[in-house]
Amino acid sequence: MFNASNYDDPEMATLVDETLHIGPENPDYEPKIKRMLANAFDEVPRIPMWRPFIDSAMSKNLEGYTTWFHRQPEVRLLKLT
Repeated sequence: MFNASNYDDPEMATLVDETLHIGPENPDYEPKIKRMLANAFDEVPRIPMWRPFIDSAMSKNLEGYTTWFHRQPEVRLLKLT
């Protein structure tokens, strides 16, 4: 969806094509997915970071708290009540 680094790997494309339409119950699914993950971590053009949660705290008299897909709060929507 977001290929900003223009990542192109023939093996990954083949694995995606072969795995896209099979379900997890298929015996070929797990090894192909594991190979895709290993390939992505070896070839990754960006550094994957694990951020399991983000803590937020605010005053009781604020409303409109929203987060975006990039996990940052949208402070422009906050309003005093």
